Amino acid sequence: MRTVLLLFALAVIAVPAAAAPEARSCGNVDRSDRFGKPSAHGAFGIFDVRAQGVACRPARRLAHRWLGWAERASNPSRPHLVGGYQCRSHAPAAQQLAVRCSSKTALVRFTWKIANG
Repeated sequence: MRTVLLLFALAVIAVPAAAAPEARSCGNVDRSDRFGKPSAHGAFGIFDVRAQGVACRPARRLAHRWLGWAERASNPSRPHLVGGYQCRSHAPAAQQLAVRCSSKTALVRFTWKIANG
């Protein structure tokens, strides 16, 4: 009986933990100013979309949907639910919001560079 328990304990320890899905870079989205016109030098919009546990296409779609909400919101840095993802943000620099949207199985991160004017 002890031998069985010992072997079971060793087997549990020997099995590696499931690794987190690899984060992938999904590029930029919606490089336009707040009036919907293309950004003069491509300096504003959603940049550096990174997805973990989800494909790039839904991650980019989520970033675009979040941007639609943020442009209408009076305080886009407050937490908001978008398409089943809880999105939170903070301002790492002037005219920028770093956004983190998470669900039970996926994580999407991106930066919104905001045009002033």
